[in-house]
This record gives sequence, C-alpha cells and structure tokens, in this order.
Amino acid sequence: EDHLGMMPGRLGQMRDRINGLRAALAAELERAGVARCPRVADGRGMFGLTGLTKDEVLALRDTSAVYLVENGRMNIAALTTETIPTFVAALATI
Repeated sequence: EDHLGMMPGRLGQMRDRINGLRAALAAELERAGVARCPRVADGRGMFGLTGLTKDEVLALRDTSAVYLVENGRMNIAALTTETIPTFVAALATI
C-alpha cells in the first residue's frame, strides 16, 4: 500500500472538513447574533481566535466546560457540526 500516495487526498479531505466547520461556525454565530470569532469564515487552518479575553476564557471554562487557550485561541478541528450550536450557545453566555 502506498501511504505517501494517499496523503494528498487525505489532506484535501481534512482541509475541506475544517473549511466546512469554519463556514458552519460562522453561520451559527450569525444566526445566534453572537459577535465572536470575527474572522472565522475567512481564516485558514485548524486554529482560530475567538476574541475572548483571559477572564472570559476562564469563565467559559467554569460555566460551560469549554476549554480554550487563555489567549482565546480555539481548535476548530475539535468541533463537529453537532457540537457547533452548543459551543455558540456557550459563547453567548460570556
């Protein structure tokens, strides 16, 4: 089996998945009227900035068990289309 030959296709699948998650997150943020993650739709890669302060990140952790880096960076690849509404609802409380 040629594992290296399979990499471009798999990388493309992961890129498409993350771009889809970014689009779904942006749409849910807009639908819910949550003004966070201002550049999520046009960003690239598996990480994004939420715009949350350290205190807001800690509050989100305490109230909703949502874990982000203290500078507000999030792992978009950790989301699923099923968890995006829950994540956005948690952001709405901060």
